[in-house]
Amino acid sequence: MGYIIEDGTSHSNRNSTIAFMVDYLMEIALLSHEFSQIEPSRVAAAAVYLARATFGICDASDATNQAGQGFFSRTLKFYSGYDGADLKEITMELYELHKKSQSAILKSVYDKFKTEKFGLVALRIPVEKELLSESFDSSI
Repeated sequence: MGYIIEDGTSHSNRNSTIAFMVDYLMEIALLSHEFSQIEPSRVAAAAVYLARATFGICDASDATNQAGQGFFSRTLKFYSGYDGADLKEITMELYELHKKSQSAILKSVYDKFKTEKFGLVALRIPVEKELLSESFDSSI
């Protein structure tokens, strides 16, 4: 997933922060029963998609991208084998978990990723739901 995370970013510190966000989202998914029946590769691809959306990273190779569109990069599609339609539902479910993670009963993952060691990614405000939902309409 390293190639996917790095696509469209230019600073190594940013890459590690995005990687921490992906790890955080995948660990949140591990705590949810709903995600236990979903292929791990789909969860990982959705976590990368949601992390890119949270940080506002669009496909750098697509000059037609407008704000909030194209979080699903061509690189993500190539390496994951999924397209936006495959990931919409799971990404939206993961978004809901991310939104609730601070107040969740089992918030050990939140507590772990709100530390400086993990780039304070748990403290990051989730992307707006409408923006995320609309991004699937414009994905590749």
